[in-house]
Parts: sequence; structure tokens; C-alpha cells
Amino acid sequence: MDAADLRRHALAARQFGVAVGADGVSVTLTEPTRLQMQLALLEAIGASDAPRMDAAAKLRYRRLELLRAVTGWSGVRERHLAPEAPTDEPVPFDAGLVELLLDAQPEWEDAISSALVERAGKRAQALDTAAKN
Repeated sequence: MDAADLRRHALAARQFGVAVGADGVSVTLTEPTRLQMQLALLEAIGASDAPRMDAAAKLRYRRLELLRAVTGWSGVRERHLAPEAPTDEPVPFDAGLVELLLDAQPEWEDAISSALVERAGKRAQALDTAAKN
């Protein structure tokens, strides 16, 4: 396996799908690396000297993680992004539209966030188990 194949394989191992909504919409997530999570945390906190994250920083962190983690979707239609859209055509994935989707579908944001947290917990547990063996 060459370097490009290894990279694709490693990336594919971090990707998973989550069904959201009631009409067959699914979102593809790429689980962030530890470094990516730490960078998102620093970005969310900003230049604050606070030893802990305040509520606003926690919301910024969650949103930053989701904006980076959502790497695809299927079944998203114009009405999911803009309920008053004059047509209801399918919308191909565009990373620039992820924030609009999360804002228009807050319950999807919660489901996506929960799935990401659950997956990260399982991965951490698997890594911990592997380290003990």
C-alpha cells in the first residue's frame, strides 16, 4: 500500500454516517483527530485567560467541531436549508452550506453532535484497550 492508499484508508476509518430527520437524510461525519479537537478548543476559547470555558465558548467549540466534522450528506433538499425556498430540489453537499443546515435544523445539530461524542468515546475506549494489550 502506498502513502496515498494509507491516507485514504486512515481517513475512511474515521468516517461514519448518521441518519437525521424523518425523510431519509443522512450526514457523513469525519471524526476529528485529537489535534483537530485541541485546535478547535483553542479557537473557541480565543484569547481568553479564563481557566475554564464559559457557555459561549462551549457553544463555539461544538459548532466548530461540527462544521469540520460534517463532510458529506445525502437527501438534503432546499427546504432543509431554507423552509421558504420556492423549490425543493436536492442540494449536493457543499461545506459552505453546513452552517446554514445546522441553523435551519437545530434538532439535527443535536443528533449529529451526540453521534460524534458517542463515536469519540468508543474510539477512545478502543485505543485504551489496545494500549493495555
